[in-house]
Amino acid sequence: MKNSRLFQVLAGLSPTQHNAFQRFLHSPYFNTREDLIELYTYIAQHLGEQDTEFEKEKVFIAIYPGEVFDDTKLRLTMSYLNKLLEKFLITENVLQDKTESSWRLQNAFWNLELNPLAEKSLEKSLADLEKEPIRNADFWDWQYQMQFEKLYRINTQAEISDLPLQSIVDTLDIGFASKKLRQICLLLNRKAVYQTDFEPGLMDGIIQLIHQKNWLQYPAISVYFYAFLSLSERTDESHFHHFKAELFKNGEKFPSGELHQLHLLAINYCVQKINQ
Repeated sequence: MKNSRLFQVLAGLSPTQHNAFQRFLHSPYFNTREDLIELYTYIAQHLGEQDTEFEKEKVFIAIYPGEVFDDTKLRLTMSYLNKLLEKFLITENVLQDKTESSWRLQNAFWNLELNPLAEKSLEKSLADLEKEPIRNADFWDWQYQMQFEKLYRINTQAEISDLPLQSIVDTLDIGFASKKLRQICLLLNRKAVYQTDFEPGLMDGIIQLIHQKNWLQYPAISVYFYAFLSLSERTDESHFHHFKAELFKNGEKFPSGELHQLHLLAINYCVQKINQ
């Protein structure tokens, strides 16, 4: 039982998450089965104890006292609890992402045909997105989705005339270019470590656009552009100095996980230069 997916996930939850999941399980909206609560309670109380506490027969008796052991019934109960646990993790993840939550809310308003509320929610989502400090590729993706949603939903010629159509096109292009640069940098870093090869695809055209349209003003482009040059033209150390300068200047515009990956990329570059 300790090797089950259910046990592994429960063992990885923080105390705060355990408290939240317990409340989640007790909500009739999500769960109406008492045996799922009993199973969770048993596992949570015995986390970190000996394997003997998780023998199937012992767990079954704790959940279904007085019943004859039924392996299939226990496995199904574990499966149902695992599905609820996954639903809880998804819910927590969405609620922690303000942009994702507001996007889903305005979609719910559209589905309910509450158009005025949906329009206000969409405008608020765009305004809130602009206030966020993050300016990575995901920012451009969200901005494009919201702008396109606004274009898709409007009904009158006057409203269309008010929309910055060129801005919508540019946002899509910048988002694609920034994601392509991020992907290529990751692949080039892997190539250097694992000695694998690949075709870069549309990079030549993207580099031309970066220079033509002055996209280096955007951190999602500039940081990865110089990272790309550092990894693809290793003999020219000036590229790495530009990358380092952009990273120091714009580090706060990337989420912590992505910033960590950028730092690892820089460290790997330095290690490889030392080993040459």
